[in-house]
Amino acid sequence: MKPYANLLTAVVLAGVTTCLVAGDKPIRYETAPSGNEMVIEGTATGHGWTVKGVIIRGFFEVDPAWEKDLALKSVNCLGEGKTPPKCEVNIPVSSLKSQVAVGRSIMDNRMRKEMKAEEFPRVDYRLKEMKLVEDVPASGTPVKFEAKGELAVAGKTNTVSFPVTMERLEGGKLCFSGTYKTKMTDFGITPPEFTVLGVGSKTGDDITLKWKWTVAPKKEAAE
Repeated sequence: MKPYANLLTAVVLAGVTTCLVAGDKPIRYETAPSGNEMVIEGTATGHGWTVKGVIIRGFFEVDPAWEKDLALKSVNCLGEGKTPPKCEVNIPVSSLKSQVAVGRSIMDNRMRKEMKAEEFPRVDYRLKEMKLVEDVPASGTPVKFEAKGELAVAGKTNTVSFPVTMERLEGGKLCFSGTYKTKMTDFGITPPEFTVLGVGSKTGDDITLKWKWTVAPKKEAAE
């Protein structure tokens, strides 16, 4: 019976060790007060246009190895088929503002109408997969990923993929930045036509999203 007892002891110990590792409390990062920007660029008749906002809400939650292992070699949430870090981001449509000197309110109101802002007041993103695209520097920064997730705009949710760069900042902060090219019609939005000061303009379908999102470790509440 002794060999079986030894085997049972080994199994129990292995299970306890696994539970301790799996039970390590994850690190939760939340949006920092500054260092956030969403830019949308497109074209219209005879010119380009830009929309900008500085409110990006959300969180990024990952196991402690993310902070302790700068090379991310012991992090087990990266790669195809792996359960990724928990990450949800949202941007209030009302926070996005046209960067024009004349007719800003007209363009902003039209944008909110086309994005169905009253019914869907936020742009939402949820991460579904994250994988490294190159070796991580010894310093742990910058790190390049390919991110796959669900992007919801104006009531339409699409699966999207794009490159993301992460930089480690002072104070344990992380800054994620990236670019994504898409079309308005991919989200059921018809490129609008409008008139400003008697001049007609038609918006192109292609748009480019550029963002910078800075997060900081969540502070534990004092007991």
